[in-house]
Amino acid sequence: MEINLAETTQHLDELKDTRARLKFELAAVDKEIEKEELKLSTLIEQQGVNQMDFGVYTFGWDYSERRAFDQKAFCKDYPELYEKYKTSKQTKSFSFKINK
Repeated sequence: MEINLAETTQHLDELKDTRARLKFELAAVDKEIEKEELKLSTLIEQQGVNQMDFGVYTFGWDYSERRAFDQKAFCKDYPELYEKYKTSKQTKSFSFKINK
């Protein structure tokens, strides 16, 4: 396979610029969504309810619970067992940096 290095690196540079711009725009949209959701959460709290229906929309608080392993507590309480079963993993990733 023949690779045009100038063309490939330029294209990758352009793609990364596009991704950075889109991430910035997405962050702005996420902030606007957060503001609007805050308004709705304030409304249902004022109404004293957990959920509300309005037209085709339903909004409110969802509750969930999850169980997790407390690694810090285990390490503190059972350091020998923690060391015995501790593993390490090496990963490999490709990087492309723009030195401007």
